[in-house]
Order: sequence, then structure tokens, then C-alpha cells
Amino acid sequence: MKIISDYFKFEDYKNKAKEEFLPKLDEIVKKKNSSSLQKIAVLQKESKKLIIIFSISLFLTFIIVLSISLAEVAYITLIFAIIPGIIPKLKI
Repeated sequence: MKIISDYFKFEDYKNKAKEEFLPKLDEIVKKKNSSSLQKIAVLQKESKKLIIIFSISLFLTFIIVLSISLAEVAYITLIFAIIPGIIPKLKI
């Protein structure tokens, strides 16, 4: 008989936990997930900007190397000094 009474007490405990504890836990989890989702969205936005800037700088570097190899002119090497100074000043 003791086992049966303990079982009913456990069922009561489970029902009480479902009514009181689980809604509070769900609310806490939703708050935590919403802030992490916002952080992930910001990181994705920043990574897109960085990918665009990287691809532009890679393209410009390719053009510079190609023009130097074809023209072999000394003033084109000044571009190597100018472009690295421009890229970090871009507002991200």
C-alpha cells in the first residue's frame, strides 16, 4: 500500500510541476533564446559586410598585381601604399 500512496504523491508532484514550474522554465528559455538569436543575426550581418570588403580588397589586389606585372611601371607600386591605407578607414 505504501508503494501505491507514493505513486499517487509522485503523480501529484508531476502535475504540480507541470502547472507551476514548466511555464516559468519555458519563459526563461524563450528570453534566453531571443537574445541569442539577436546576437546571431548581428554576427551574420557583420560577417556579410566583412565578406564584401574582403572580396573587394582581393579583387583590387589582383588588379594591382596584374597591372604591375604587365606594365612594370614604378608609380604603380605606390598603389600598394595607398590601398592598405584606404581599406581600414572604411566604415563597417
